[in-house]
Amino acid sequence: MVHSARELGSGLLIVSEPNHIPDSPEWFASVDQGAAIFADVNTVRLRCSLAVRGSRFVAVNCGSYLVISIYAPPSIDLFEFNVLLDELSGVLSSRVERIILAGDFNAKARAWGAKATDHRGLLLTRWAAERDLRIVNEGQSPTCVRPQGQLIIDLTWVSPDLLQRVVNWRVRSDMESLSDHCFITFEVETGWKRPPPNHTAQRRWNSKKFDSDLFRASLIWRAGNPTLEDPMDIVQVARWLDLSMEKACDVAAPRIGPRRPRRKTYWWSKLSWEIGRRKSAAWQELLGSVDKDPWGLPYRLVLKNLRTTSLGLTEVLEPETLSELLESLFPPNNRPDPIVDWSDFVWDNMWATSPTEVNEAIRKATSSWTKAPGPDGLKMAVWRQSTREFLHWISHLFNLCLMKGEFPSKWKGANLVLIPKESTPSAGLP
Repeated sequence: MVHSARELGSGLLIVSEPNHIPDSPEWFASVDQGAAIFADVNTVRLRCSLAVRGSRFVAVNCGSYLVISIYAPPSIDLFEFNVLLDELSGVLSSRVERIILAGDFNAKARAWGAKATDHRGLLLTRWAAERDLRIVNEGQSPTCVRPQGQLIIDLTWVSPDLLQRVVNWRVRSDMESLSDHCFITFEVETGWKRPPPNHTAQRRWNSKKFDSDLFRASLIWRAGNPTLEDPMDIVQVARWLDLSMEKACDVAAPRIGPRRPRRKTYWWSKLSWEIGRRKSAAWQELLGSVDKDPWGLPYRLVLKNLRTTSLGLTEVLEPETLSELLESLFPPNNRPDPIVDWSDFVWDNMWATSPTEVNEAIRKATSSWTKAPGPDGLKMAVWRQSTREFLHWISHLFNLCLMKGEFPSKWKGANLVLIPKESTPSAGLP
């Protein structure tokens, strides 16, 4: 196991239920020897020291990070599992950031890809929400493969500040672990990394400063000077139309981008840590007061803010139900294409769309600036201001699609949000 970790260049090894724990300063173990952490200081290049040695977990300070390995055997009952989580809460009471908690929890929940949620999974989910820990598990690859079945019970939790820094989380089914549990690897980025630009997300313009005359003038000029290598290529024309509309919007109005973060003063890091520590301590004190006064402040706060869980509809539905729901909303076309070979297809110009027809279709659509755009980020209010010269190119693209029987793949994508409507009579659809 250590050899495999060194081959991967891993500096930390978080182990649940190890066969043997060597007597070495690089190894840290729980009291019951069920959880362990191996720290290779030459690889991780951080000073590692024992923080807490719990009954079924071990916590290690690795530089500024708190790394916890845990093993919750399936033999313990729900009460003992809750006691274990309470013991963990004591360790995390003074920490709000740079926390990594991983191990075999033997708990199932839909939140991390299991087919169902058991009592232990529900208890763990609520505990993690109280501690503001985030699950890192991705996909539905099983972490434990046994003759009885496949399970997702090996979990990785982190504090919110590390959620975007933990990358390449993978279940390594391609590596032999000599166990029914698979190896799991992930990386923690310690330096600041600029997120990749999302041009579609940045397509926001100030509608109050939008200059329609400049916008139309830009479209007229671009329609008269198209930068197209092949005007009969559907992909090229679609990309050129999209880019032309974006450039025209840039000419007509300033963009609305994310606010730049204020530069932190030298004392802010220490102050923010102290604020977080005191908030965490106050929260623990509030939880502790429940036993003294069950109907006191905690009860009133919960009653005031009581609401349903924030899990999305698609996360709580059974896979079969979700598939049936999507097929009801978007019926699949199982009928064969009447035209298999389009090479002999003869186009008739009487089928062509005209700029007037395109303009009428655009004007029938809702054009409010407050309406959310599609995946391309361009609102219908912008398309409604297209000039006749530009509408000519739009109708040209539609005719190309009809003639060749092809449509740009980007047109087939949509932002889908399922909103449950309890008042819908007997339909069972959102």
